[in-house]
Amino acid sequence: MKKIFVSAVFLTFAASTAFSGDFSSFKSIDSKSAKYFAGDIGSVMAGGLSYAGRSLGFSGFDIGYKTVYQLKPSKKTAFMPSERAFGLDFVQAEIGMPYRIDAFIRAGFGDNVTVVGGGIKYGLWKIKDGLYQTNGMIIAASHMANNPDFYAIGNGISAVFSMNCGALRPFVNLGYNSTRLTVQNSYDPSLVNKNFYAGRENIGAGLRLKVKWVNLSAAYSYSAGNDLLDGAFTLRF
Repeated sequence: MKKIFVSAVFLTFAASTAFSGDFSSFKSIDSKSAKYFAGDIGSVMAGGLSYAGRSLGFSGFDIGYKTVYQLKPSKKTAFMPSERAFGLDFVQAEIGMPYRIDAFIRAGFGDNVTVVGGGIKYGLWKIKDGLYQTNGMIIAASHMANNPDFYAIGNGISAVFSMNCGALRPFVNLGYNSTRLTVQNSYDPSLVNKNFYAGRENIGAGLRLKVKWVNLSAAYSYSAGNDLLDGAFTLRF
């Protein structure tokens, strides 16, 4: 089981490298596509925030690489290849603080786009480390993406719940993200500097493999008719 899971995680990483996305035709965007693309990029920016509902605890630390990608754009995101996945890769660092609060920052990159983000995680109840016990947390996060032709700001809130089943630990997540997309360059002059807004709910589930300080995870999420995958490789102390 563990070997199958590890193979699935590395397949997720390999696929994300092959399908980094293509925003080169963004200038051909229209108003309808802009709204749907705002939702798409917002979902990817906010993906893969956590694989555990357990807070780190005071002075705890988590750092690692994460990848998030959507299997294909929304049907009305007309300027992007309709059957091609797109996504972002992140480096994320977290630190545990008192009162079950964790703070995190992340930096992402994709096809000529960079992302910065961060936020706060709050453990919903006292940490439980016993076998088959569950932890939960609320996450508030904000991200900003920048590309020569557009930038986007996303804000969201989500909840994550995970269970300690030994080395393999399942988790579920649900949340909502709101995104504002600003067009910077377009073949249609009326769209330049115009803002487009989108809000999306998401629900997902995944599995984490924990071996001492090393963690591997893979998860699937569903958002507004779209399928997303994310994976993580981190060190958690």
